[in-house]
Amino acid sequence: MTQPTQRQTMVVAIALAAILDFTANYLAQFFVHIGPLMDDAGTLTFAFSFVVYDYIRRQYGRRATIAAILLGATASLVFALIPGNGGVGQITFASLGALACSGTTDFVMQTLTLRWPIWRYVLVCNAVSLAVDTFVFSHFAYSPPLVGNALLQLMAGQYLNKMLVSVAAIPLVYGARAWATRHTRTLAA
Repeated sequence: MTQPTQRQTMVVAIALAAILDFTANYLAQFFVHIGPLMDDAGTLTFAFSFVVYDYIRRQYGRRATIAAILLGATASLVFALIPGNGGVGQITFASLGALACSGTTDFVMQTLTLRWPIWRYVLVCNAVSLAVDTFVFSHFAYSPPLVGNALLQLMAGQYLNKMLVSVAAIPLVYGARAWATRHTRTLAA
């Protein structure tokens, strides 16, 4: 059985990140209550996409990361423009704005922390960029009708869940890097 090339593995990672972004935008129209906090159903999916972006940046570099972000944004934008998608349009446009802000923040943070151990790199990058994402997305997607305490509950729930996914996904980043190192052929081979 032939091993996938680095390019093939990179394409799969980019597609996965884009699919997760698109899915998060669709699911964000549904709310989930977690005790006193509230969240949208797309938060966990989106947080996982951010970890995939971290993997792509670390493994394949800047261009691949930008390609993943653009592919996810394009798929979401096309879906938002289809008539009859209800609140998905506003959510998608909020997501695109938040992704532009948080993606840029994440990209800068990745550049500053690229040589750090993976666990610290992922946690610090995501702690900063997901805070930006939560603030921007929540305000543009849900305000109004959510204001005051309800908006704060949503933002707290989103940020907490995003960071929990980031922490839980760190072993997956290590595993994905180890797998990619063992099972991909270089383009020169």
